[in-house]
Amino acid sequence: MNQTDTPNTTTPTSQGNTNLPADVIANIHTKLAKELGIKPAQVNAFVKLYDEGATVPFIARYRKEKTQGLDDSQLRALEKGLNYERDMATRRAKILELLQSQGNLTEALQTRIEKATSKLELEDIYLPYRPRRRSLAAKARAAGLGEVADKLLTSEVSPTEALEGYQLPQTITDDTGNEIEVDFSDTEKQLAGVEAIIIDNWTQELELLDNLRNGFAKTATINSSLASEEKREVGEKFADYFDHTESLARLPNHRLLAMLRGRQENVLVLKVDGEDSPFVEKIISKFELDAKQPEARREFLVAAANSLWKDKWRPHLEHRLLTEKRLAAEADAIDVFASNLQHLLMAAPAGRKVILGVDPGIRHGVKMAVIDAQGHVIRDAENKPAIATVYPFAPDNKMEEAKATIAELLKTHQVELVAIGNGTASRETDAMIKELIDADDAITAKAVVVNESGASVYSASELASDELADLDVSIRGAVSIARRLQDPLSELVKVEPKAIGVGQYQHDVNQSQLSDSLDKVTQDCVNAVGVDVNTASPAILAHIAGLNRNVAQQIVNYRKEHGAFTNREQLKDVPRLGVKTFEQAAGF
Repeated sequence: MNQTDTPNTTTPTSQGNTNLPADVIANIHTKLAKELGIKPAQVNAFVKLYDEGATVPFIARYRKEKTQGLDDSQLRALEKGLNYERDMATRRAKILELLQSQGNLTEALQTRIEKATSKLELEDIYLPYRPRRRSLAAKARAAGLGEVADKLLTSEVSPTEALEGYQLPQTITDDTGNEIEVDFSDTEKQLAGVEAIIIDNWTQELELLDNLRNGFAKTATINSSLASEEKREVGEKFADYFDHTESLARLPNHRLLAMLRGRQENVLVLKVDGEDSPFVEKIISKFELDAKQPEARREFLVAAANSLWKDKWRPHLEHRLLTEKRLAAEADAIDVFASNLQHLLMAAPAGRKVILGVDPGIRHGVKMAVIDAQGHVIRDAENKPAIATVYPFAPDNKMEEAKATIAELLKTHQVELVAIGNGTASRETDAMIKELIDADDAITAKAVVVNESGASVYSASELASDELADLDVSIRGAVSIARRLQDPLSELVKVEPKAIGVGQYQHDVNQSQLSDSLDKVTQDCVNAVGVDVNTASPAILAHIAGLNRNVAQQIVNYRKEHGAFTNREQLKDVPRLGVKTFEQAAGF
């Protein structure tokens, strides 16, 4: 924390998954180096520090010589990629193990799995082999219809001829020995089972599926329509999508997120549209079904090809393509939200000035509070806070009374800046205060509009209750608005990042990933600026490298009991702040 000495080498606890084979680890490091345009040695250095428990801010500032100058943005990208690739490697190993135990692992399949570049692709490869004891194909195999399916695929016999000699077992059991209740008592049901087996076999043709996916992706469109007439009025904000169709491949991220929100609110119905016949023809061509004889056999297999596409592969591809598009849109949105948050947190502070915070409102009035240069609410000799509520707008219309109250606050406390929240009635309040300032030469304050998103969340929080215990919840927002102008970073960290309002679709993306991204941005910003350990709140201390909420509160408690810290070494006396934590945190 803001001092001149540099912390020592750190050896914190492991935070990475290192239970992977050496060759897998090496491949991951090589891949990350190539993707990020950095040297393998830089990746290796980061991973070593990271797995020892070093945080990204610590590595960025104090271990540049180890990583050969990687900055915090590069380190965050490396951290994200490392965790993704490790998770994927663990899942890849599990899938290979499962396929081996099933007896389904071939050299070609293993190569395919090892070359998979995403978790989604990995699960797609494994999907045909995922045990499905209750599927019709599994039941048909258990009933001995697998041999019939093989005969139909390899011999010139009709479907009914292929069934000749088939005997339905008295008892049908699955691979665990449990009896299965299934009805294959007549020819029609037996042939349905045979078709299910053939289709199940064909689903393992992954190269064909890749070819179909690439073709379908180029031509598929997404259609959004109104769910029902009852939703037309309540869903007016989605009117542009009541009857909308466009290319799925070229669909902009923001439009997809809007459509998905409309679907989530039961206003829109989304559908992926595309052709069928070209892709059925490719399946027929792949298995040379047009050449099969006799005619009854050919018709049966062509019908199976149609079922494979329409019932299995097309629904799967629709889901896969939409999922890929959604994940890309969410990732892009989260990056935008993170950038927006960084700009808010790193906004230039007004500094140690006396500020009047104004929380605009209409029916409930305009709430105001004056803070001193240290961010504390100013109080008079009787400990009465410098706060007020005025009602300049309808229905009260007490404009002159409001101006008089505001002028008194500005003059009495020699206010230098006025921070006006940008919520309801902000424009009217801004105009009123600027008119007041312009009309009175004795007032030198300047008015500034401040983003008030999340101020109400802070007002009702436990932290606000601790900091402003004797102030009404409605006034606390005005205090927060004033502090946001004085020191945006110190005040905004008191609010959950998502509550600050960092983007239009922030509630529509993966909330866990969003929280993780925003938390890391906050940590990077706090550590880039540093804190004064003698004045910092628990909220901002918790974001210092190596610390958490509990340790941050322990620092504040220790400070209250023992007075200001005079040197870093005293931090070692704080309960729960061990040597390793000290090494991480002390430099900030």
